[in-house]
Amino acid sequence: MPNTGQIDWTVDGSTTTAARIRVLSLAQPTIRDDSDAPFSIVVAPTLTVTAPNGGEQWAVGTEQEIRWTTNLRGGSVHL
Repeated sequence: MPNTGQIDWTVDGSTTTAARIRVLSLAQPTIRDDSDAPFSIVVAPTLTVTAPNGGEQWAVGTEQEIRWTTNLRGGSVHL
């Protein structure tokens, strides 16, 4: 890839708390640098509303159940 000083990287692979990046010159592989410290690769958070799922008609003043699934642990949500 061209040496522009940056790259957009789509993170793939396993989660880890010890990831590092190495950048090196293909023309001169002895010219390289590694990230100064490890960083984490984590599962992207998800939150999916499962109800209502469309087509409902709710009357003003009625109580309705809203459901969702998430891979987040603990915490709070705002409605």
